Amino acid sequence: MSSFSFVKLHGLGNDFVLVDERNLSRSWDQELIQKVLHRRLGIGADQLIFLRSSKNSDIQVLFFNSDGSQSGMCGNGLRAVGEFLFVKEKKKQVSVELLDRVCQVQRMNDLWSVDMGGVHIVDKRGQVRVEAGTFDFTEVEIGNPHAVVFSGSPIDSEPLHLWGPQIENHIRFSQGVNVELGFLKNRKELDLRVWERGAGLTLACGSGACAAMAAYRIHDQVDENVQIHLPGGRVEVHWEGPGKSMTLKGPAQWVFEGVWR
Repeated sequence: MSSFSFVKLHGLGNDFVLVDERNLSRSWDQELIQKVLHRRLGIGADQLIFLRSSKNSDIQVLFFNSDGSQSGMCGNGLRAVGEFLFVKEKKKQVSVELLDRVCQVQRMNDLWSVDMGGVHIVDKRGQVRVEAGTFDFTEVEIGNPHAVVFSGSPIDSEPLHLWGPQIENHIRFSQGVNVELGFLKNRKELDLRVWERGAGLTLACGSGACAAMAAYRIHDQVDENVQIHLPGGRVEVHWEGPGKSMTLKGPAQWVFEGVWR
């Protein structure tokens, strides 16, 4: 494969390699994606982002995980796309075509606000048994699947790295699932850790934060505006409830740019 230019960005430590393919489409396979995202042998990142031309929106965006699998949604990645287009083209607002929806991304002072679209509660009270034990969860779909587990105690020492992949790969979830572990601090704040499908533990997950908001709100445990604290920092999520669009707000940062040869 020929060389390509890229930009490294992150949203609260959830990092991305972004490749702009609006003028030149290349051939990618799972092995190459894994190589590019490898943290020792490649550039290193949680996800690879492709920008493509769109007939229906300002731009089309495709997300791929570090294991080479495709993801339909990434809230932090959308903010990173906004930062890229702001730095390169001075755009402060952009409509983004994803696999199943169009999202609006807007710059607000130094932060990025993302209209994530609709949220679907798949299972309000689900349960799954894995090697590590039995877990109750709420299953949420927001362009990608999530299983939100509620914790009654602080979550810093929970071995999510052990049972997260067990839930991710459980037969119940035919396409795999992102796993969130939340701890409610009050009706306006919660702590969250995420095991991302195809990427593992990450410092932050925008769609995971939105899924957690939906799960806690559907159980009437949070208000419509919530601050969600992740290992990499804080995001704000707004959701009035079922039938309404959800909004995610947080930072995105340009790290460096380079050329893959």
